Amino acid sequence: MTLAAAHGFIRALRADASLRRRVEALGEAEDLGGLVVIGACAGFAFDEAALRRAYRQDWTLRWLAASKSG
Repeated sequence: MTLAAAHGFIRALRADASLRRRVEALGEAEDLGGLVVIGACAGFAFDEAALRRAYRQDWTLRWLAASKSG
């Protein structure tokens, strides 16, 4: 369940400028805890491990899509 929520959070970041601004305000923090808190406040329950996994999957799918179109 947390992996699906992490994917939802990533999609929401693309669509919601105010959510993006909250994430950008974190700066270059190396800790993902801030993202987990922002996600929870936005209704997405996930942990750091799920966010890392969702991020990897998202970029892998983007890479595959780009390689097929080019």
